[in-house]
Amino acid sequence: MDINEFTELLGYNDSPSYLSKSEFSRYPGYSHIFRKAEKKCSLRGVYILGGNDNDAVIPVVYVCEAATEEDAATLHKQVWNQNVVPFLLISTPKTFRLYPGFKYDSKSEESDTRAILKISKTTNQVLEKLSEFRADAIDIGRVWKKWGREVSVEARVDRRLLSNLKKLGEQLIKNDLPRHLAHALIGKYVYLHYLRDRNILSDRKFEQWEIEPRSVFGRDATPKGFFKVAEKLDEWLNGALFPIPARGKNAPCLRHIRMVASTFAGDHPISGQMHLDFKAYNFEYIPTETLSVVYQQFLHDEGREKGQGAYYTPVHLVNFILDELDAKLPLQKGRSVFDPACGSGAFLVQCYRLIIERELTQNPENRLRPSELRDLLVRHIYGLDVDEDACGITELSLILTLLDYVDPPDLEKACYKKFQLPVLRNQNIFHCEKGFFAPNSAFEENKPGKGFDWIVGNPPWKKLSRNGDEASDKAALDWMENYQKRFPVSDNQLAEAFAWGVTEYISKQGLIGLLMPAATLFKTKGKTFRKCFFSQTNMWCVANFANLRHLLFEGAASPAAAFFYSFASDRDETYHRIISYAPFAVNQSVRHDTNTRKRTKLWTIAVDASEIREVLRKDVISGSSLYWKLAMWGSFRDRHLLRSIGKSFPTLSDFKDKHGLFIHPGLELRNKKDAKDPVEYIPELIGNSEIDMRVLRNHRRIFSFPDESLKKVEPERAYVRKRGGMKPIKICSPPHIIIDAARRFAVFSEEFIVVPPRQLGISGKPSKANLLKALTLYLNSDFAYYQQFLTSTFWGVERDRPDKNDLEKLPIPIDLLSEKELKNWARLHDKIVRQEKKVRESNTNLSAQRKEEDKLNLLLSELNKAVYDLLRLNEAERWLIEDLLFVRMKLNEGRIPREAVRSAKVSEIETYAEILKTELDNFLDNEIRDQHKVSAYYSDQIAMIRIEHPEIPPAGPVSVSKITDSEIEKEFSRLRRNLSHSQGQWMYFERNLKYYEGRTTYFFKPIQRLSWLKSQALLDADEFIAEKLN
Repeated sequence: MDINEFTELLGYNDSPSYLSKSEFSRYPGYSHIFRKAEKKCSLRGVYILGGNDNDAVIPVVYVCEAATEEDAATLHKQVWNQNVVPFLLISTPKTFRLYPGFKYDSKSEESDTRAILKISKTTNQVLEKLSEFRADAIDIGRVWKKWGREVSVEARVDRRLLSNLKKLGEQLIKNDLPRHLAHALIGKYVYLHYLRDRNILSDRKFEQWEIEPRSVFGRDATPKGFFKVAEKLDEWLNGALFPIPARGKNAPCLRHIRMVASTFAGDHPISGQMHLDFKAYNFEYIPTETLSVVYQQFLHDEGREKGQGAYYTPVHLVNFILDELDAKLPLQKGRSVFDPACGSGAFLVQCYRLIIERELTQNPENRLRPSELRDLLVRHIYGLDVDEDACGITELSLILTLLDYVDPPDLEKACYKKFQLPVLRNQNIFHCEKGFFAPNSAFEENKPGKGFDWIVGNPPWKKLSRNGDEASDKAALDWMENYQKRFPVSDNQLAEAFAWGVTEYISKQGLIGLLMPAATLFKTKGKTFRKCFFSQTNMWCVANFANLRHLLFEGAASPAAAFFYSFASDRDETYHRIISYAPFAVNQSVRHDTNTRKRTKLWTIAVDASEIREVLRKDVISGSSLYWKLAMWGSFRDRHLLRSIGKSFPTLSDFKDKHGLFIHPGLELRNKKDAKDPVEYIPELIGNSEIDMRVLRNHRRIFSFPDESLKKVEPERAYVRKRGGMKPIKICSPPHIIIDAARRFAVFSEEFIVVPPRQLGISGKPSKANLLKALTLYLNSDFAYYQQFLTSTFWGVERDRPDKNDLEKLPIPIDLLSEKELKNWARLHDKIVRQEKKVRESNTNLSAQRKEEDKLNLLLSELNKAVYDLLRLNEAERWLIEDLLFVRMKLNEGRIPREAVRSAKVSEIETYAEILKTELDNFLDNEIRDQHKVSAYYSDQIAMIRIEHPEIPPAGPVSVSKITDSEIEKEFSRLRRNLSHSQGQWMYFERNLKYYEGRTTYFFKPIQRLSWLKSQALLDADEFIAEKLN
């Protein structure tokens, strides 16, 4: 079986998602990588995700051909170094082999042990063993279910290289080389190997410069050879990168240089024994963007990361931002790019490549002269940074990118003799110690007069202070003060200043794409910024990555968001709606099978249409964060519910004023000996109870405190901060409510209890005891939890701690209760407290405890029904609350809970279909209730809803069938084939796909429980009706 028969058997040849060699140039973001793989790795084709409507694609499978069985192992190593594709299929003379593209075991000499599958070249073997790699199986996501465990981000070449460089750095430091020089020496050797492996630093260059290669590389390296080649390269490439002193007390000696050189050659840096870690790397294949990973190491280890607010932007996130800009204004010759905080140049390198690739497609010979490449660089690419090393890395990365397109790359060709590589420093790449807000004259003189067409980047995220000693911070603070009325910034957040500042440098048609803190959309102090920013900019898209914060960035504590906008003096009415995209980890199908539910790092981002919302500009210019919160977690139904309840009832702030209640955060007891601030002795605290919150760590919705959570205040702890005053003491006096900071519980008590710090207390007069009990029930209700989650500033975004302001905005319906009803609520509270104690007392008998828990649950259901009835919520509104609390909220922090991803039960599919049918029938005609026939068909992985609108009702009842009948299977397959050419990969990009065929509509959905919630049925019905109306 030859390779063409092999791809035919896998269904690749007829798939629009399979790129043959003639199509490698179709996607500029990857074409240079595919060409390299074609030339060096015998690449025959690439199976991709996406690519139907734009240039954003995700390579999934390489199909390569090896001349021998041994060559397959070499190809695997080369593809692993490319760092772009998770799976590799290789055809050898005897076998077909499957390799993991992101894993490579350098210690294994046998190629067979590196392959995760090896099969004979027969039809049966291919169909049986590689069934998950068929085109239809990849399109529907089945490949990740079995093979997703092989996609290891930690084993990728950039992670392995960074880890090894760190270990090498530690050895150099232990051998008496200062940290900054150790990193400089390592950095220098990384680039020497880039140049050597790419034949830029060729044998001809060594001959010309009269340097022996062995004096630079390997265990025989010498300081003389190292410093001479460094000097020659600085002259040739027009810039000194990682300057290292050749002489002096701290200069690296022979021992240090040989330690690094021999380690890169494969020796172990300690014992001198051969070690294969570094032999695994081939810098000819490693993308230039890996330079950014190396720079990240310097930032982190030398403390610059924290001080300058910088961190490494993953390449797939860089591509995401560039793809969005490119879809709106394609980057091509004549359009310039600027990164105002360019770091190591990841954004600029990708932009430069994009321009080159576009030009190559216009060139009949599919190549550009060195002078043309130079012109594309110097006329289009600009960057600025406060860090001189960062500027140097950016410059060298851009030069390396230029040389990637030159043959030979060392420029040793007669027609290249007069060619000079460009000098980029302070012509294109500007080092400015005072940063972007005090650019030097060179920047002002050399920037394009018409402004930049693209401004991109990841500006520093820092809250600036006048106490800092960095010149760039002082310049930025001066700028903020000078422009505070026109360009307001909250909390001296530097990223916000950048978002404003770059608008001064944009061209008339120019676009901006910046990676910002997601908190910009939500924080309370950012209201003025949001109000002005969204009023003065033409914002068209915001991508909120809060749910992916632990999966996108290495060690990032703060979530990110990408802002896409332009700045125009005239309001463009096309921007009255803003696209909001908030991806959730559970929908990142390429991550791997969600049933494993592990929080592994992402290697790419897939945009799912079901996570896209529209936010009205007229709403966000109010400065409110609610609209962004609902775009992430809610829907227009949630918005309507919250608005309706908010208008109908007073807030807790107004309610407490009316009834003479007092709300305040708790107080922190201190030991006088350990106190750093002035303290005050409060003798009345002694002997009273305080709460040990550690005991309550795993408790949820309690109405009384377990005995073990209360302890007496000892005399030595009866101190509080003077600055705190006596106000917090008031909330400790009964009758009062103690509210958990995370809203897990609210407990009414008639005893003096010290409210802990960060928790909240509400106290009132003794006559208000029943009112406080009723309020306690309400605060423990599902609705209160739902309202607090959706309206609090950071809950579900960055930290799960709503604050006092969030609580005081909670609508309170308690005043609707009559005196009799208030007493009934108080009695219900007391019954729940008594029943809760029975549950605790029965903990020694499991059977008895379950019976008592069932009784408690009935009382809690009675509580929620009472609240729902008081708020006058209908059944559909209750579904919204229950689905958010018991399923959707569990997706917080990028989690993948079993309840969300398990297969839906038949009863759940049937309930979904009944709700869908009811909503559609009710919309058309209240008199004729049976106008839609809804049928559900499901398999182990996907399901299909068929909605028929017969001309003559009744349509008949809902039906649910498993796909076992041959006729149903045939119909299902027919529809799947029709989808394959337009929306065949719906599982990745549109997990709620609709397909229209005459008077019949089909919904395609994953079988995951998340897709079959009652609230989802409501939303699907709403969307179906809206599309029909349009």
